Parts: sequence; structure tokens; C-alpha cells
Amino acid sequence: MKVTFELRKPPDKHGKCRIRAVACFMGKRVRIATGNYIAEKNWDKTSYKAKRNSADSASINASLADIEARLSELYHRHKHLLTAEIIQNAFKDDKPPLQHNFFEILEKFLAVSPFTESRKNGYRALARHLKSFETEYRYPITFESITQDFYDKFREYALAIPLQNSTFARYIKALKAFMRWSSETWNYHTNLVFKRFKAPKEQKKHQLSLTEEELLALETLDLSTPDLQHLTKSRDAFLFACYTGFRISDVKQLQAANIHNNEIKIITKKTKDALTIGFTNKTLPIWEKYQETGLIDIEEQTLNKHLKIIGQKAGLTNPIQELLVYGTITEAKTYERWEFLSFHVARRTFATLSFARNKMTAESIMQITGHKDLKTFYAYINYTPKMVNDEYQKTWN
Repeated sequence: MKVTFELRKPPDKHGKCRIRAVACFMGKRVRIATGNYIAEKNWDKTSYKAKRNSADSASINASLADIEARLSELYHRHKHLLTAEIIQNAFKDDKPPLQHNFFEILEKFLAVSPFTESRKNGYRALARHLKSFETEYRYPITFESITQDFYDKFREYALAIPLQNSTFARYIKALKAFMRWSSETWNYHTNLVFKRFKAPKEQKKHQLSLTEEELLALETLDLSTPDLQHLTKSRDAFLFACYTGFRISDVKQLQAANIHNNEIKIITKKTKDALTIGFTNKTLPIWEKYQETGLIDIEEQTLNKHLKIIGQKAGLTNPIQELLVYGTITEAKTYERWEFLSFHVARRTFATLSFARNKMTAESIMQITGHKDLKTFYAYINYTPKMVNDEYQKTWN
């Protein structure tokens, strides 16, 4: 038996043709529907397969290979008794292969993942862009359509918006993580083309940590006026994290059950490490003020908005120049320091000032921050010119 595949023309309203299997045996020819559709430009007439890297090529070719194997098995089972009717009966109850909804599975992925809400929002932003891309480029997003053709078109879409290279790189990394999970953990697809995607090199972003003077400005900022009172709790939660190095997830989970003998004892949310630190004259008043309600009772996004307002009111207005890269185009933009203020800055501030004060070793700070190696830890330390000069003077003067 010889099995080939052909396109049934004309194409439908979506520009796709049905793929039919053609089985030739003992002078007979039988055509059967495969349940697959493809644009003619994506069809390889020589190999009778979907062109590599075209939309849905992996699933289509896998389906065609399965049909060819089934036809071959029928031929070897029936031999000269095989008829067109036997073949047609064997395939008459076939249904198109199950297509899992890409975006529904993405939501399932986020529901079971241990990600922070901020990171989940990054994935949701990716989903919004993929849906916009799907509409604008008329490119259906499925697990099998994530091909090199998709990557090239999505890159074109990103540049047209425009998205910065660093943003596009984060989206590609997130997409690859989701595709890997959906394939290896749940077997939703067998398309591994995504592994070849190369995210553009990310431009190094300014990583803000507060100076001693800026921390003092936040501590002493008057928020007692009616228009600013609602910012007090956000400021206090941020300061508590500056004094402890806690992640937002650990500040959120803090409750009376975590307090023993004037010490805070927690299992960190992210790394599951046991951590014990004592209260200080900075942290104890804040905890006593909010022990009944908890330190954080608003969404992280709202909290970060509050912090930017607080930073601006506190005078964090020194300029920072940032390079924005769109494809091959580089643009310099100037920001003020308060524009970079977010809750994560508290951890960087704790690490940087603890190190700069020369009263804690890197190893001791790492026990609190949960960093496992010095390279990762030192990425958190923002060496200011003043810090470098102070150390130089102490060493050589």
C-alpha cells in the first residue's frame, strides 16, 4: 500500500484547504478525510507534509503520520481482502484531534503557580498582547502555532507598538516557561519549537535602593493631612521591609502567631526557609501599630502607586537617565528617582544599607534575605560613588 496526502481545493473562507489521505493498493484508490486543514502556502507538495515551522505543523504532521500508520496496519491485517468499505468504516467515526485552549490553560498555569501577583500580572500582560496580536495579524494562537513564523511576526508586532527590547525579552521568557510547563507537566502539546526562541539581550535597568538621607526623608515625611493620611500604612509597611529585608509576600503573611519572645519567626513564602530575627526599635513600634490588622491589606499594584506618591512628596527627585532600546533604536530618557520606587526597593535598601554601614557581614545579611550565593546577593547591592569613596578614605587616608 502507498499512502500520500493531498489538498482538497478550493480553500475555505479562512484560506485553508482540507487535507485528504490517498491510499493506493491492489489497483484501488481510496480517499479519506483527515480532519486537518492548512493554508496552501504551508503545504510541502514533495513530502506531503506541512512545512516545518508553519502554523500547527507539528500537530498536523503527527496526525498524518498516525493516519498513515493506521492505514498500513489495516493493509497488513486484511491483505488481499482489504476493501474501500473497510477503510472508510475504520475512519468514519474519527473526530478532529482535541485542541486545548491556549489562554484557558494559561490561566490554569497561573492558578497553580507559586508566583507573586506582580509576576502573574506580567503573564496576563503577555496574554493581552497575544490576543491583540492574534486579532491584528489574523494569526490564531494555539499550542501548535507557536512556531518560528509566530516569533518573527510577534517580534514585528512588538516593534510596531513599540515594546522595549527588555519587555519583549521578558515576554518571550514567560512564553517559553509556560510552553515548557504545558508540555512537560501536563502533556498539552508536543510542539518544542519554542525552545529555539532567542530573547533579545535585555538592557540593564536601573535598580533603585534608597540612600540613608532618602530613607530618613520617608521616615519623617508628614502624612497627617487629610489628603495624605491614607498613605501612612503603605509607608509604614515599606519601612518595615527596609528594616527587615522581608519580601512583600512575607510582610503580608506576618501575624501574631509568628511572634515569639520578641522575635519574628516565619517560613519564607518564596524559598520555604525558616527565618528568625528579633524586633528592633524601628520595627517593634510598626508591628504594635498594625498587629491587629496586618501590615498590608491592599493589592501590590495599589501599594506601589502609593509609594511613588510618597517618594515624590519626600523629595526623591534626583534625575536618573535610562536607555530605552526598541529593536536597533536607542533612546535616552530622564526620570526622577521616585518613579522607580516600588515595594521591592525595600529589600535592596536593606541589603545595601546593611552592607554600607559595615556592621553586618555579607553572609549575615544573606541569612536574612535568603540569597544562596554571593553573586546573586551582590546584584542587590547598589554601590553609590559616596559608598566607594567612604571605603576608599577609610582604607587609605
